Amino acid sequence: MYIKYTYVIYPLLVVNRGNIYIFGIISFLHNLFSEIWIGGLIALGLSIMPSIVKAMGRTPESKKLLDQIKKRLSILVYISVLMLLVTGLLLAKHSKVYQGFSFSNEYTTLLAVKHILYMD
Repeated sequence: MYIKYTYVIYPLLVVNRGNIYIFGIISFLHNLFSEIWIGGLIALGLSIMPSIVKAMGRTPESKKLLDQIKKRLSILVYISVLMLLVTGLLLAKHSKVYQGFSFSNEYTTLLAVKHILYMD
């Protein structure tokens, strides 16, 4: 669905021309924080943890090392999730079709379903 106004047109999103650079920066940061969060989970689960267990076995030292890695990554995750909230709210503020957390149009329905899936 494309909405046509005197604005720059994005799928399901309308942004004033004057705010296009701000929108771009906010979108970039939102995507970056998403990648840090999800990428950290994937790296930890598919690469780091299996490598440590394979190299060191299931010893108290490997558990201590894994705990230290998880502790450092959790700081990044908390910052990323907080910044995702902030940048997500800013993106919603710039959207002309966002009507809150509801199922009133296609955009808000997709957004609500995405957030419901991420909460699980």
